[in-house]
Amino acid sequence: ATVLSVLGIHGICAQALRPTAGGAPSTALELGDHATRAPTAEHASTAAGTVPEYFVRLAPTVFPDRDALLLSLRHLARTRAPAQEWNRVIRRLEFRRQQAQRAALAAAALLGAQVTHRYWLVSGFAAQMSATTASRLARHPDVVHIEAAGTCELHMRWATDARNHGVDMIQQQYKLLGTGSTLAVLDGGIDADFSGSGKPHPAFDDKQGSTRLRQTIGIASPTDTEDATGHGTAVASVALGRRWRHNTDDGFAPDAALVGYKLTLGSSRIFSTTVATTAFQRVLTDRANLRIEVMNSSFGGASQSDPFTFAQIAADSCAYYGDIVHVTSAGNSGG
Repeated sequence: ATVLSVLGIHGICAQALRPTAGGAPSTALELGDHATRAPTAEHASTAAGTVPEYFVRLAPTVFPDRDALLLSLRHLARTRAPAQEWNRVIRRLEFRRQQAQRAALAAAALLGAQVTHRYWLVSGFAAQMSATTASRLARHPDVVHIEAAGTCELHMRWATDARNHGVDMIQQQYKLLGTGSTLAVLDGGIDADFSGSGKPHPAFDDKQGSTRLRQTIGIASPTDTEDATGHGTAVASVALGRRWRHNTDDGFAPDAALVGYKLTLGSSRIFSTTVATTAFQRVLTDRANLRIEVMNSSFGGASQSDPFTFAQIAADSCAYYGDIVHVTSAGNSGG
């Protein structure tokens, strides 16, 4: 199977799916302060009047077999093992996570923290709590680090230069069309109800007119999967859209299948790094069943270059253990 091009996911044909007029979004907000074990309240990115959200990272000794289980996933991915074997390891990871996190989760509950996400991709969980509660939880023997969650913002929505990367020549000469591959788009949703038709956008049809959109998955909310801004649909069309009217063009991999993961709520373009982390874990969970080989995340935060943040570790771990090509955007600043 051919994998998708990683030349740059924002290069071709998305102008046909341009949502509404308006400029590109501003640079995403700070992911959080990572210098201290228990950040103070001003470090936690949160809306006024809401309780701050924190990542709680646990000691490796709490979940000693986690790395071995994740490495077994990498082996299964590289050997194209049956999905049943993959699912067995995923179930084991979830079972062991529950065992490993029991003491720390109980301590968090006693302190009044509200757990929002639980992870095995990175050993830990996310919870809403005050800075004082975070400082107290940081003293628990199973806890090695607490960092404030931050926000991510969707990046550029379209490109207008159909010759950005010379993709037409590559497709014609080498027949690299993404055949047999599946792309996971982590974004603001996919248009699965084009103009109220009940059918996905025709840009995601195959040559026979059947949709290549395999599934849409809501991460922030299981029932919120539809693209309300046009951003995710535009990004996906750049990657694998097919010419569907006279002023459109094929994307990088017009034969590839698509899975859409919506990280935002409604028409918002902002979401928490805790949601992004959950999305990376979900992609790894789905990797074998949906045959995901490539994922795209056209969003970012001001501290995303820090490789030691919880969310960045999750992104890297998803790509490594799942043997998944991770394509990211360059941002909106033009730098």
